[in-house]
Amino acid sequence: MAILFMILGYLVCNVNLAQWIARRRGVNIRSVGSRNPGASNVFMTVGPWLGVAVAVFDILKAAAVVMAARWLCPQMEYIGYLTGLGCLLGNLFPCFHGFRGGKGFATFVGLTLGMDWMFTVGLVVIVALITIFTGYIVLGTYTAIASYPVYVFLLAGGVVPMLIVLTVSLLIFSKHLENIDRLRDGSEMRLNLLRRK
Repeated sequence: MAILFMILGYLVCNVNLAQWIARRRGVNIRSVGSRNPGASNVFMTVGPWLGVAVAVFDILKAAAVVMAARWLCPQMEYIGYLTGLGCLLGNLFPCFHGFRGGKGFATFVGLTLGMDWMFTVGLVVIVALITIFTGYIVLGTYTAIASYPVYVFLLAGGVVPMLIVLTVSLLIFSKHLENIDRLRDGSEMRLNLLRRK
């Protein structure tokens, strides 16, 4: 049953709203900004509210599959984490988009929402504050993916779910390596939320 839910999560998270919205606005999302077909690139290059819409959609579709798996198979201890891993793989390596997907952070937030909504609230607040004060969305991303495996190990489930979540975090981190290079050379896109023009 876990395999079936992983496959379901993978297929559901093949759906890419970012590409559809950008195309409707006459933008090739893969040729602008970070060239990533995800919420943050839509936010920066197409429009803030459209970026928020993409993020919410990506979060909720992953959370819905994870919560469905946990509700239908409550006896399976790690079903939610495994389903979330399937969701992430669908976002990162979508078979319907040539295995060229997003970077997985919104899907990651959906996984945390499906498992523990209180952690997600704290996560969103921390990521928002880091983004506001530094201007870099990616720094909030790094903080989130680094903290969740520790949280799961200490407070939410032990070694096995921690290893699953660690796999999730490492996959997301691997998709953000180019952001590190851009941070180093100063070319990473920055939001000037606290700076007057």
